Amino acid sequence: FVASALADASRKGDWVLLDEINLAPGDVLQRLLPLLEGRGCADGFRTFAAMNPSGDAGKRELPPAVRSRFTELYATEPSSDDDL
Repeated sequence: FVASALADASRKGDWVLLDEINLAPGDVLQRLLPLLEGRGCADGFRTFAAMNPSGDAGKRELPPAVRSRFTELYATEPSSDDDL
């Protein structure tokens, strides 16, 4: 048995980035809920998620039970090279 990077991070108190979280199947998102609530995780464990708007191809809204466990920040597209 080899623990996943996510399981390893939760045990060690590391940070994790879930990129394009809204591409994950619903059953996977449901399995994340205990980790998002901090159950069974080491002190310092943090989960960050990134996603593009749900209107893009294949992307959907996050279920409310998952979405409510994050603080949302919206980043607009850079309007000039100085913004990069």
